Amino acid sequence: MKLCLLCFSAIPEHEVIKKRLMVYWWIGEGFIFPNKLEKSETPGDKKRDLEQLGAKVFDDLLKQQFLYTADGKHSQEVNI
Repeated sequence: MKLCLLCFSAIPEHEVIKKRLMVYWWIGEGFIFPNKLEKSETPGDKKRDLEQLGAKVFDDLLKQQFLYTADGKHSQEVNI
């Protein structure tokens, strides 16, 4: 989670960013990885699992108040 949080240092303060952008950034950097992948899973399943794990990390950062929502309601866009 620390590496994921570090990515926000590259974004200007008070910038609005989308959750999906950050999740894909973390996946691309290799910061998000599942604990165990079954051999029978398809690549689509693996991608979905990574996206879900990334979304969970994002939501955890939001819950711990490292981030706050842009509109005060939804967690798809946040201010830094």
